[in-house]
Amino acid sequence: MAITKSWHIQINDTNYFLELREKDDFYVLSNLEDPTYLLKIPTQDLFLLTKDLQNIANSNKSSIKTKSTVESFTEQEKKIYQELKLWRYKLAKEQKIAPFMIMTNLSLAHLSKLKELNRNSFLSVPGLGKIKLETYYEEIKNIFDSIVNQHTF
Repeated sequence: MAITKSWHIQINDTNYFLELREKDDFYVLSNLEDPTYLLKIPTQDLFLLTKDLQNIANSNKSSIKTKSTVESFTEQEKKIYQELKLWRYKLAKEQKIAPFMIMTNLSLAHLSKLKELNRNSFLSVPGLGKIKLETYYEEIKNIFDSIVNQHTF
């Protein structure tokens, strides 16, 4: 499939390549030694992708916020955060992508602080949108519920 147009985007020293292929599908590639196929996105979702990339850039700037947020966690929130990081790591390893491409530490920290996880509260977390809701919500909900239920008597 021929590339008809491509763009290079740099956000916080991370390079992304968007390629428009013949059938108007966008591919996002990371700038690794051997660029790896990461994600295929319909053109109408390009706006959401751009928003997600911007959220990643903004959350990377606020790593200090993430650290101070994690330091103020309750034991249950720490457990949720640790389990979400483990889940993200395993998923990233399977997909051969960087973990932050799945979800940033800041997003995981905000998820861990939620009192209740539902679709609306998920969407209220910085860096999470409709695509991540559709892709990851059920897995995250299972992790969240299993830990919350362990601490409920």
